[in-house]
Amino acid sequence: MDDRPDRPRREPHRARPTSVPHRLPAPRGISLSALLRRRARAGPPRAPCPRGRAARPARRGPRRGRRAHHAPGRGDAPRHADRGRHGCARVRRSDAPHVLPRGPPRPRRRRLRARRARARRGDLRSLGLRRLAARLGRALRGVRAVVVAHGDPEASDRAQCLRADLIVAADGGALVCERWGILPQVVVGDMDSLGREGTERLRARGARIEAYPRVKDQTDLELAIAAARTAGADEVVIVAAFGGRRLDHEIANVLLLAEGPRVSAVRGGTTMRVIRDGERIALEGETGDLVSLVPLGGDAEGVRTDGLRYALRDETLRFARARGVSNEIVERPAAVGVARGALLVVSTRRSAV
Repeated sequence: MDDRPDRPRREPHRARPTSVPHRLPAPRGISLSALLRRRARAGPPRAPCPRGRAARPARRGPRRGRRAHHAPGRGDAPRHADRGRHGCARVRRSDAPHVLPRGPPRPRRRRLRARRARARRGDLRSLGLRRLAARLGRALRGVRAVVVAHGDPEASDRAQCLRADLIVAADGGALVCERWGILPQVVVGDMDSLGREGTERLRARGARIEAYPRVKDQTDLELAIAAARTAGADEVVIVAAFGGRRLDHEIANVLLLAEGPRVSAVRGGTTMRVIRDGERIALEGETGDLVSLVPLGGDAEGVRTDGLRYALRDETLRFARARGVSNEIVERPAAVGVARGALLVVSTRRSAV
């Protein structure tokens, strides 16, 4: 039989109110009396930010501290500014409550679970590097510039500007951008279509104006393509280059596609591009879309196609002949290449015919 006197029964541990900081751990190198004197001089503790997340229970490891102030994006480190992100007063780590009850799962935990799931899938966003992922994707695909001419665009051409890294307007193309509710970064040309009032309006909105004299050796669209290349564009997409009142400009705009690699023109469901001298490209589109191959500046030799109804195997398309018109994609992937010469590739969606 136990002769020891009965000991008082200990009450179960209960979380103390957040307004009473109880039994705070003393910082290393400071005595308890010095800590109490410092706390007495500091006055009553200030309440944490009501919009911030509740402090978490203490845990082992190098990050034992708790969130003492709502500072999004800085982890468990307290803010050292006088005012918080929401205008609340700064709360010292020593003023935070020592123990708080564990509540229901917080949204942050759900975000962490989603981040781990993306990490298992190999998604770069799982590391919290969304901005870096965007920059890396841009570096991998190159800078994509859209050049807007002063033609008659289709309603679907506006989507090309929404996917662009740089928008360059060729003189009156700035008026097309304004109808779409888009501000071009650069406006190039002699400004005869835009006028003085339109030029000043765009300059006041932040667009860079590159004005040229009316007497020049290049068209406004040619100058706009050169400006996009100077800005570092690896891919140039031309919209609103056709459908105007100047047929001579439309013919010249087709020839401008041979200016360099990765230059294309889009009008609704039709895409045009020029390949030359050993270049080979994959054809975007679905089964049933139309593909026309037109030689430019002479014969196109060594033309080879894959996935088209009328296959070409190292054949020659003669200049001023229409043999390559109205081919059709019958299987994916489809591709076309040329060994020597220049070849205009025109792809048209079946739904746009």
